[in-house]
Amino acid sequence: MHRSDWITVFPIVVVIAGCGEPRAAHPDASALFNCTSNADCDDHIGCTADNCGAGGVCAHSPIDSMCTAPARCVVGVGCSSTMSCTDSSMCSDGVDCTLDTCNVGNVCGHQAIHSNCAPPNSVCDLVMGCIPGSTPDCTSSSQCDDGVSCTIDTCTVGMTCSHMPVDTMCMSGERCDASSGCQTHHSCATAADCMPAGQTWWNFCDGDPMCDTEFGCSFPTARACHDADPCTVDSCDRTMGANGACVFACDSSRPECMCPTAGPTCAGHFQLTPTPMGGCALGSVHWNLSTIQIDNVDGALTVHVPSGLSSSGSMDTGSSTMTCPTFTATRNIPGGCIEDYTITATFSDDDHLNGTFTTNFTPNSMGCLGCTFHSYSFTGVRIP
Repeated sequence: MHRSDWITVFPIVVVIAGCGEPRAAHPDASALFNCTSNADCDDHIGCTADNCGAGGVCAHSPIDSMCTAPARCVVGVGCSSTMSCTDSSMCSDGVDCTLDTCNVGNVCGHQAIHSNCAPPNSVCDLVMGCIPGSTPDCTSSSQCDDGVSCTIDTCTVGMTCSHMPVDTMCMSGERCDASSGCQTHHSCATAADCMPAGQTWWNFCDGDPMCDTEFGCSFPTARACHDADPCTVDSCDRTMGANGACVFACDSSRPECMCPTAGPTCAGHFQLTPTPMGGCALGSVHWNLSTIQIDNVDGALTVHVPSGLSSSGSMDTGSSTMTCPTFTATRNIPGGCIEDYTITATFSDDDHLNGTFTTNFTPNSMGCLGCTFHSYSFTGVRIP
């Protein structure tokens, strides 16, 4: 056993003036010393080994295997799932992937650290240690709070967070929107009628609103950015570009992902999948981003759309935002329908990028018939 695994209790004695002989400081202290056999040291705790040591002093060594995991043997207490402690070194639970700490109130805490497990055993269980599975979103419902008061947030099967909107948690006449909370009913004819006053589009990360002419506006749920690549950390950045965008960053905490140490060149010809394409205004307004060409001149990027917008030309907002590896490019086309196009993307390596393409329109006359805001997520792969 390690030295930290046993405790020696030293006798407490009081010298009475005039007698010259020590005596026990309390009636039960005789059990702490002057033993002649192990039987004299029985502390009546089933998980300790009681021994009469050198000098006739009793020692009580905890035997964790005599308890049912995750409980451990605590001297003076017995089998306990909640260990008392004075420092974190006393809180080891024997599970390699947990962070063991001595918390407020001198109580041991154990936190599962999934990054301590390597695939395929990529989930840390508080009792079993590393077990097979994908890195979970949660291990308890307390980790799923989305800050929306009318949703019930739970850690569901597969260790993923679920946020269920509950309309009855709102005032009469309101509905619960999973991303923005309680909302009043909005009648509408088109999705554009669902925009807040003075706002012409939603942040991409909020998702797209929908209009049901009978039941009114259906507010969007938060955008889920998933590229099915276990080596990327997927998120939606509301501040990226003009309208937010998905971000797929290489997970450098996982050595098997072989994240590039040098940045990508951010230049070349790329195929976009799925292709952002569409049109309106009886075909006079149209867009097709099956491919894009990116030029990099001394770190300043220019994006060309060879497959076509309503008007040819590059998309460029200047070197301040058109830099590698994350860039935002815009194109404004004036006319009877003022067209605004935005590409925001990030290179994950030299041959791949992930991003969003958005369209927005402002009528200058009657030229915007059927033109509404659109958002597209895409993956770009280098082509010859």
